[in-house]
Amino acid sequence: MSGIYTSCQRIGPAYKNPQIRLPDHWEIGQDQILLKQVPSVVQEEDELPNWWAAFHDAVLERLINRALENNPEVHIAYQRLQEYQALLLESRADYFPMVHMGMGHTNAVSPADGILFQQPSLINYLKTQNVKNQRRYDFFHLGPMVSWEIDLFGRLRSENLARKAELGASHENLMAIQLSITAEVSKAYLRLRSIQHQLLAEEDYQQILQARANLLKERLVLNHSTLDSIAQVEIKICESKNAILQFKKYFEQYKHRLLTLMGETLWPFEENLLCYAPMPRPKVQVALGVPSDLLHQRPDIRQADRELAAATYRIGRVMAEALPHFALIGSIGGMSKQLADILSFKNLYWLYEPLTSFPLFDAGKNKASVNVYKARAKVAFSHYHQKLLNAVEEVQLALHSLQSEEKRLAENKNIYSYAASSLKRAHLLYQQGIGDFVAFNLAEDEAHRRRMQWLVAEEEYALSYVTLCKALGGKVN
Repeated sequence: MSGIYTSCQRIGPAYKNPQIRLPDHWEIGQDQILLKQVPSVVQEEDELPNWWAAFHDAVLERLINRALENNPEVHIAYQRLQEYQALLLESRADYFPMVHMGMGHTNAVSPADGILFQQPSLINYLKTQNVKNQRRYDFFHLGPMVSWEIDLFGRLRSENLARKAELGASHENLMAIQLSITAEVSKAYLRLRSIQHQLLAEEDYQQILQARANLLKERLVLNHSTLDSIAQVEIKICESKNAILQFKKYFEQYKHRLLTLMGETLWPFEENLLCYAPMPRPKVQVALGVPSDLLHQRPDIRQADRELAAATYRIGRVMAEALPHFALIGSIGGMSKQLADILSFKNLYWLYEPLTSFPLFDAGKNKASVNVYKARAKVAFSHYHQKLLNAVEEVQLALHSLQSEEKRLAENKNIYSYAASSLKRAHLLYQQGIGDFVAFNLAEDEAHRRRMQWLVAEEEYALSYVTLCKALGGKVN
């Protein structure tokens, strides 16, 4: 049967991958730690790459696995994949003969001379004829009936190719949603960890301010401080308390964000899962490859490619509708006046009938349908083109962001190191009675401010790495 279909000609356009000019390389600096401009081994993946393993964080691994299992968007995409698998099987079934079991009873009257349709009116003819000159048919029939459409011009094959492309698009849609979910979980988790560190730093600073206020109150008795200096410290204490409340609020927000991404309403793990832990940092270099690798790496681009293929194949299906249709119809079974004798061998009958139909006039309907699907194919191409442009832009912006955040992190780390050293010297001088109390307080404030900037830079650096991984389709090493 496959040989018969292979020998038949499928009309309509054949799908070819769009040729869109892309840059030869990515624009990156030469002094980057996590980036390397090397050709990557690119192949289309059946499963999502575990790019988040670069953080070496067991908690993040558990959160992502839970989200991939329970997230409703992932479930919806998976059910759509099941739907398109069933649709593909449905279209493939049209290649084969359809067999039905039929049973019926026929009761009809016709003229004996067989010139029924030569009369101007059946009723007038029956009125002029004697009942004896009429033939009455009264019998039962039972047996299987077979119908098979011969796909001479590829109508069924075009639809099957379109369904197959739609199945591929549905699979890529599932991977795109999984990639988005893993990136969202990673960002929420990294922000939550950063808030933990900032909250701890702010609590430490509040203790410093409280100790400073107590010391100023003691010095006030000795006339070594003023009420204004105490008031300024109390203001800073209130500001620190407000900052702590904000951090706690943000912590709960991102915790609930993780719950939503995991498809949960209650925290499914032990409470100490989110206890204080070091800030995760990526430890794997990113193999950038070349921009053309995005055609294979990004699931959303592969999805747009499959959607364009489906739209292209459907043009051929509609074009084949305007050509002759060929089919074979046959049946075999029993026919008898008595229902009890219908299975008798002497009442066996068979018939076959080749059929053909040709649309003579459809008022331009088929031509309009062809134009509709050609327009849809052009829309699908534009959608593919836009997806590719967006992908190149996202990768390039993510590269610039990661490079700038890497430098910013290094600078803020050095600045905090200098501020911490300055605080140690100011504290030592103050203990020795050489340094000024006000200078020591200023050094404490500056060290705290630089520490907070360093923590924020760590967060932004990790988030920019996640953004780049998502922009590259998860294929980063």
